[in-house]
Amino acid sequence: MKKYRIEEEQPIISKTGIEFFHFTLQKGKNGVSPHIHSAIELLFIQKGNFQIFVDSEELWVGEGCTVLFRSNTIHRIYCQSEGVGEYYVLKFSPALIVGLSDPEYRNAYLLHLALNTKHEKSVWSAEESARAGFGQALDFLVREEQSQLPGGDVARKIGAASVLLSLIRELEPAAEPSADQKEVADATVRRIYDVTVYVNSHYSEPITASQCAAMAYMSDSYFSRCFQRVTGHSFKQYLNLVRVRQAEKAILGSDCSVTEIAGECGFGSVSYFISTYKKFKGITPLALRNGKHRNGVSED
Repeated sequence: MKKYRIEEEQPIISKTGIEFFHFTLQKGKNGVSPHIHSAIELLFIQKGNFQIFVDSEELWVGEGCTVLFRSNTIHRIYCQSEGVGEYYVLKFSPALIVGLSDPEYRNAYLLHLALNTKHEKSVWSAEESARAGFGQALDFLVREEQSQLPGGDVARKIGAASVLLSLIRELEPAAEPSADQKEVADATVRRIYDVTVYVNSHYSEPITASQCAAMAYMSDSYFSRCFQRVTGHSFKQYLNLVRVRQAEKAILGSDCSVTEIAGECGFGSVSYFISTYKKFKGITPLALRNGKHRNGVSED
């Protein structure tokens, strides 16, 4: 059996919580293969145009743009301009957010930065990136990386913290929150986030909304309303999305049969798995494996 083509966390991520590097791609090459990791990742596009897929979403970005990959999303990158495309990568562990923020705020930050939902922004144009201050933070990181002066580890944390601050201010609504947003208080947000972490770790088990509502100390109906507001999905949709992501990982990177993958990812039957996968991805699991998709990516 093949090993999953899943990017392993580099030692620097586990030791310091941060990784920063420069990367180049050429048009017509294989690009960055599908991969997934728990780290939050940002791309700062320096040169060229890129086609990027985040789960089933297709993005086109060019020079000056900033792209955010939240935790546990399958993403892949292809250069689509002549010559060499270049970008910088900043990766940091969600634990860095925990370490930098106060307890009453950190879960809201994690929800914005670590949890991939339909309504969250993931791409900033060149103009938006400049306005948000991403360029200044990037310049600081590049200078420190090139200087090789003592305290480089501290400098990387300062640079990453600057980027985090810009992201938080970009993603947090500046206007007065709506009545629905007020209802989802900090404690509730924390409980919903804890449930998403549980789901991402136990997706292969027969998880139910009632079980998770009990874990969150909520009634079933209140849990369903809060989960929808926080994540942008119903609980069933979110659970299936997590399972489909894991299934895609196995389809692309293992020799397991579709039936085996369905069982390992928590689907009760192979027929339900196939119909659910097609609903999210637009093609069947077998079509994905057989290469009936663009650039190794399914389309919606």
